Amino acid sequence: MEREARRLFDQLGMDFETGISLFLEKSVQEGNVSFLDVNLLAREAALSGQGKVFKNPKILLDYLVE
Repeated sequence: MEREARRLFDQLGMDFETGISLFLEKSVQEGNVSFLDVNLLAREAALSGQGKVFKNPKILLDYLVE
């Protein structure tokens, strides 16, 4: 899944983190992911030592696929 996403974002001319960030932002805007979910996800990333939510795209991918 991650490999496919990386390839897609590469074809679109953007790095993986930027692509995931835009995807999540659009998902929130469309109501597919709530702001509460984003806050919980950010907290999980921070607790994992990543600091910023988008520094660990795998957490985002795993979360968004569920």
